[in-house]
Amino acid sequence: MAADSRITFGASPPVYYDNATKLLRINGLSHIGVLTYGASFIDEYHKRTVHSFLPEMETMLEQAPSFRPTVRESSSWLSQFLMQKHGEANTPSTSSTELLIGGFDKGDPYGKVFRLSIPTAPEPIEMLAGPYPFGLLWGGMPQIAQRIILGFDSQTLAATQQILNLEDEQSALLADNLAAFTQTTIPYEVLDLQDSVDLVILLIRTTITILNLATGNRGVGGPIDVATITRAEGFNFVQKKSIIGEGARHAI
Repeated sequence: MAADSRITFGASPPVYYDNATKLLRINGLSHIGVLTYGASFIDEYHKRTVHSFLPEMETMLEQAPSFRPTVRESSSWLSQFLMQKHGEANTPSTSSTELLIGGFDKGDPYGKVFRLSIPTAPEPIEMLAGPYPFGLLWGGMPQIAQRIILGFDSQTLAATQQILNLEDEQSALLADNLAAFTQTTIPYEVLDLQDSVDLVILLIRTTITILNLATGNRGVGGPIDVATITRAEGFNFVQKKSIIGEGARHAI
C-alpha cells in the first residue's frame, strides 16, 4: 500500500499541503492497513482527517476484548466509527472520503481488500474477490497511473462513451478489448514484495512529476509513504515521512 501526502484545500485557487498522512497503521489492528483518498475531512467543521482520529480508535481497541477480527470485521468497525464521528460533526458533506482496507485473515494464504466510502457508501465491498485475487487498486487521481498500466484512463473511456454515444455495456466491452492490446503485462501473482514496492513508487512518483509540470489540479504531491502487509509480520512501513527541523530540510 502506498500514498502521497498532499491534501487540497479550497477551490479557486486551490491551496496544497504536503504533509498529510493517508496511509495508516492502527495499533490493535496491525494485521491490516488503511489507505484514504478523496475528501480530506471526515469532520468538515473541525477539519479532521481519518488520521486525526487514530488516537481515539486505538484507545477504543485497547479497551476492547483481545481478539483478531477478520479484515471484513475490521473494515465494518472502522466504517461504524467514522460514520459516528461524521454524524457527530453535524456538517453537510459535498464529497466522500474513500478508504481501502487490506490485510490477512488468520490462516489465509492471500490477503483481502475492502473499499468503503464515508458517508455515502459505508458498507465494505470486497475488491479483487474471486479465483484470481491479484492486481492493482487505485484511487484519488489515478489517470496517469492508468495510462501507464492500461494504456488509457477512465476519463478517456468516459469521453469515448459520450462521443460515440455508447451504452454502458458497449463501453465496458471497448475497455476490455483495448486493454488486451494496450495494457502493460505484469504477472502480479509472481511479484515479490520488492517488485511491488518499486511498482507503486513508480506510479505515484511519475504522477507527481508530471503534475508538477502541468497546469490545472496538482492534487498529488509531497512525500510517498509505503507499507507492506504480510501473513507473518502484518503491517510494516517501508518508508514513512517524519517531522524534521530546518537543518535536515536544508541538507536534502
